[in-house]
Formats: sequence, C-alpha cells, structure tokens
Amino acid sequence: TPSMPANPVPLLPLAALQIRPSIVRPLVTPQESNFPLSNLVDNSSRVYCPFRLKCGVTVQVGENVLEACPKILEQLNVDLVCCLHVLPASVRWLVRRTKIWVNRTYSYGPVNNPKSVNHTTAHHFAGWLMCVRDNPQK
Repeated sequence: TPSMPANPVPLLPLAALQIRPSIVRPLVTPQESNFPLSNLVDNSSRVYCPFRLKCGVTVQVGENVLEACPKILEQLNVDLVCCLHVLPASVRWLVRRTKIWVNRTYSYGPVNNPKSVNHTTAHHFAGWLMCVRDNPQK
C-alpha cells in the first residue's frame, strides 16, 4: 500500500486560506466569439477507458495515455491516497465520486487556431463543455 511522504506539508486551517466563492462562467461561448460549432475542435467523441483505482476514484483514460505514461494510474492512486489521508472522513466521498479524465494531448477552440492545454483543469458545469464541443459528462 502507498505510504505518506516522510515530511508532509503542514496544513492551514481553512479560514486562513480566505477563500471566497465566485461565479463560474464560461470563458467564451461560441455565440460570444461568433464561431459556429462546426468551426470548433470537436472533442465530444473522444474515446476513454474507465479504470477504478484502489482508492475508489474512477479515472477515464484517453487514447495513448498508458503507452506514453505507463505508471500514471499507479501514481494517481498514490497521490489520491495521500489526499484522502489528510482530508476529514466527512468529505472523502467527494474525492471518490470525482472522475478524473486524462488526455495525452488536448486542444479546443477554433479549428484554425486551437488552444492547446498542458495542465489540469476542472469543469464546473456541463454547459461550458457543450459550448466548446466536449463531452458534457466530464
């Protein structure tokens, strides 16, 4: 089983983080940018294979991910176990219900000038995903 790091990062009380709620809105919808949906990169039919990690989280793995990063599932499980270890038991179910979608490459936006991303992101509602021609189940 994965173990915690020898020197874990000290935790701050949530009040010290001073997190304020914000309104989540799509960055740009096709209507605002004057791009018809047919001119946008279509990610809505990407193929993913689901894997259930030992920690209980489901990972949706895109094409060529395991070939390029064969240990990604093992490392994600270790990282998530560490996260679950420091979270209160009352909120661990929130982590376990979250699906993680992993792509080797990803771009969106206009076909003739797509934006490529090489980072993690969160999608707070299905409407944004539909506006950029992606899978609203994410």
